[in-house]
Amino acid sequence: MDRAGARVGGGHRSGGRDRGQGVPSPPPGEEHPVPEAGGITGQDPAVYEGEYVYWPWARVVDAAIGWITANAPQEAAIVDYMCGTGYLLHELRAARPDLRCSGFDLDPAFIAYGRDHYPDVDLAAGSALEYEPPAPTDVIVCTGGLHHLPRGSRARFLAKCGDELAPAGAVLVGEEVIADYDDTASRRSAVLQLYSEILSYVIGADAPPQVMSSVATAMGKEFIEDGTSKDSLAGLTRLLEGSLAIEAFDRTWPDGPHGSCQFGDYLAVCRRRGDGLPAQEVR
Repeated sequence: MDRAGARVGGGHRSGGRDRGQGVPSPPPGEEHPVPEAGGITGQDPAVYEGEYVYWPWARVVDAAIGWITANAPQEAAIVDYMCGTGYLLHELRAARPDLRCSGFDLDPAFIAYGRDHYPDVDLAAGSALEYEPPAPTDVIVCTGGLHHLPRGSRARFLAKCGDELAPAGAVLVGEEVIADYDDTASRRSAVLQLYSEILSYVIGADAPPQVMSSVATAMGKEFIEDGTSKDSLAGLTRLLEGSLAIEAFDRTWPDGPHGSCQFGDYLAVCRRRGDGLPAQEVR
């Protein structure tokens, strides 16, 4: 993985799990509390983790792990906001056992699952908007969480992350974006475009039915902005630049040169504003 200021994209990795393992059907009628601000309502944590294997989103997770592995100082404090089950932190600890990893998510069912499966990381149920780290943090991670926050809270959350950083610390933001849109109808068309490509990717990965169903559920919620509301790339860039300094900003999926499409998965490496960093091209 290249260092800060260069590309942050990475290859796909399954985390050492075989396809189809650890993705059971949720018990009939079982519902879990929802993640931050609505999130993935009622989803079984094991099915949620199956998305790391079969969705293109796995590339963002890999890129974040690779960047932190290469760049975090020894015994760095890592905080993952809206961490889900803590899978990313567990993979990070496997690569860098010296790191001190903490994760927070509003969904107690996801946290309970993570505590059972990943005792090497410190997980707690709590709000990303309210938690205050006991000391400055070296790296703050938020992958796939920003679009679950209410739009009016996102800038405040990013500013909070900047305030919590140690000197020379970094905020890594991974997000899925849709094409530019002007109104509700064009936004829904952009959502359909994104999820059509995700479905094609998941079908090609021979995902089990539970994961296929999770794609359809996520698409339906995104259509009506039920607990999730993705930005366009331009909107995400403006949001990040309003609170942080972007050091590197790369698309991890789909493949191809910048400008070949307007949707996809991105990982941004950000610093506190005022550090004098040069603006970086989105790639």
